[in-house]
Amino acid sequence: MNKKIGPLLLSGLMIGPILGSGIILLPPLAYSKLGTASIWSWIIIMVLGALFAMIFSKLSVIHPGDGGMTIAIEQALGKKLKLYSSLLMISAVSFGPTAVLLTAADYLNKLQMLSMVSKSIIALILVIISLIILLNDVQFISTLSFVLSSIIAITLIISSIIVLSRHTIEIDPIQTVEILPLGKVVLLLFWAIIGWEIIGNYSNQVRDIKKTIPQATIISIIVITLTYILISLAIQAFPYSEALSMVQILQSVFGRHAKIILSLFVTGLCLCTYLLIVGALGQLIYSLSSENYLPKVFQRKNKNNIPYIGIMYFITMHIIVLTFTHFEILNIEGILSIANGFFLANAVIGLIASLKIIDGLLYRIGGIILSISLLVILSFSSIEIFIALGVVFLLTLYIDQRRENTILTTNLK
Repeated sequence: MNKKIGPLLLSGLMIGPILGSGIILLPPLAYSKLGTASIWSWIIIMVLGALFAMIFSKLSVIHPGDGGMTIAIEQALGKKLKLYSSLLMISAVSFGPTAVLLTAADYLNKLQMLSMVSKSIIALILVIISLIILLNDVQFISTLSFVLSSIIAITLIISSIIVLSRHTIEIDPIQTVEILPLGKVVLLLFWAIIGWEIIGNYSNQVRDIKKTIPQATIISIIVITLTYILISLAIQAFPYSEALSMVQILQSVFGRHAKIILSLFVTGLCLCTYLLIVGALGQLIYSLSSENYLPKVFQRKNKNNIPYIGIMYFITMHIIVLTFTHFEILNIEGILSIANGFFLANAVIGLIASLKIIDGLLYRIGGIILSISLLVILSFSSIEIFIALGVVFLLTLYIDQRRENTILTTNLK
């Protein structure tokens, strides 16, 4: 039987995935758009991120369980929207995490020792490594994530402080920043805070939910905010160019080894993201199966209390997607466009549910702001994404009706 985890280990499951590859990619991008005023976009997004975290951690405390936030959605909006939200997440995770591993593979491929290996093959190896880790108990997974995310966060923070100690950083007053460019960058940076909505799927794996989840959320908010703010300031120490990246910051500590360190950091963060998402959705599939929405085969767990059939479903899907990328049928942009629409729609449903469940003016204002922001981002999706959202909704109606018919038949017998 697996052991319950506490605030530190739970924060390990949060910090690494939410930093993700965004901590590497987004600071130079924001700097390119706003220059020495980019810090204001980070302050805004970190405030929104804190609200995002508080809302979904609160939902996890009020309605804990393997189903995560879908349990709260059922209470607030009904069973059909709960099932729709669940299928949106399953659909997103059937594709999205491969983009995360392909990002890691891209950095590893730049290392001389792996330059001859295809990126999709490197990503496939990372899938297999992830599977081995995911079949272990949650304490092992959270400990590994905590160690990786702690090392990476501490190193990035120290490197940023060293850079800031050696350079004078200019910050444009906020009143001089134009609203439209600032708004566009804030929307772009919204990806830095996506991920909090999944943590509820681990609520059954923690001890003393009412203390552990809020404490872990506070720890994670502090570390994530500090890391992003310091890096966004440190990146301004260098003149912007298309070649500007986190390498320049890491060189302050690691010198010529900075590229290797950066590749390892990206891989570590991407693995943390993959482990959190696939592990959480394995729990969700188990929950849906126990409620007779999905086949009973998904109710199987191994000796570590891990729903391994659900995890194997995702592993299989990811191998198929990576095979498509290897033969250039799909690319990372196509994978992200598919997954992002599902993630956004699901997050909006969760936020609307929070407005009905959680009391408090701060939570309600935060939920409204976040809902509007996500809807604006979703509106930029392609028509194919909206068709896919419609197809998943039709599938929801079919599965729900089939379940009702099964229950009715069983009762008649």
